[in-house]
Amino acid sequence: MVKTLLLLSLFYTLSASAFAKDTEGKFAVKGAGASRCQDFVAALDQKNEPKVLSYGAWLNGYLSFYNQETVETFDISPWQSSEYLMRALYQHCKKNPSVNYFIAVGYMIDALKSERLTSSSDLVSISDGTHKHYYYRELIKRLKKALNKKLDTDLEIDGQFDNATEQAVRELQKRNALPVTGVPDQETLHFAFTKN
Repeated sequence: MVKTLLLLSLFYTLSASAFAKDTEGKFAVKGAGASRCQDFVAALDQKNEPKVLSYGAWLNGYLSFYNQETVETFDISPWQSSEYLMRALYQHCKKNPSVNYFIAVGYMIDALKSERLTSSSDLVSISDGTHKHYYYRELIKRLKKALNKKLDTDLEIDGQFDNATEQAVRELQKRNALPVTGVPDQETLHFAFTKN
């Protein structure tokens, strides 16, 4: 049932993405995007899995369409997971309950523009001993720059996740009371890129 809802939601998302504006610049927003923020917040608060999946699928479809149609944008959210973005949207929507989800996503995209990847980047595999995680090589370069700044280290900005980079990630995690894994998970990247 949940998979069916997810697929239907994705279908509606992709269908809605194929819109064209009318002569006044107006267009119809379909699916979860047409909901108000208060409905999105309620779905998360009530842990309504089908609705939460619907919002997540709509968001992923819209971001993919944005990547496809926007000049110099390979990935508008190169390190932020859907869960991370939905948490940010949740905070925004709690403060702005009458705004449409579509509009809230638009505000989020505006905030993400400076962090986007403008061109394709190879993937780097990082193992935590159990699972492999994949990151854009360009993101690893950015991470190394951030670690150099925050930790006063001198990592080579080469896009390689080497032992020195892993140790720097561990140090950042330790300093910010995060689980010390050496893997740049969402919380670690949040501290690396957004926290002073």
